[in-house]
Amino acid sequence: MNCTSDLTPVSTFNAGAGADYPIAWADLERCRVRGELRVRWVVSMCPICAGQHWHGAGDGKVDPRQLLGHRAGHCRVPQRGYVLVDMCPERTAQLVAEMGLR
Repeated sequence: MNCTSDLTPVSTFNAGAGADYPIAWADLERCRVRGELRVRWVVSMCPICAGQHWHGAGDGKVDPRQLLGHRAGHCRVPQRGYVLVDMCPERTAQLVAEMGLR
């Protein structure tokens, strides 16, 4: 599955805050936290600092797509953040189905 070829620009305008945040493309991956199976969003290349960041995607019981949207950047640039956008919705849907998340 080649997800990057399907990337579609998404408007990041946040009318409530009057700010325009950059897009951070994220992949969903499984991980273990204290021995429990969880999922997290991985930003391979931050649009602010070019580093890699991880964001929680729930406790493994809810659909992690509900947690996409504006997030604070972990690069610690004051007053900045980005909008998490699913890089590969097809792969995410498959993982969500496999894990039985709702």
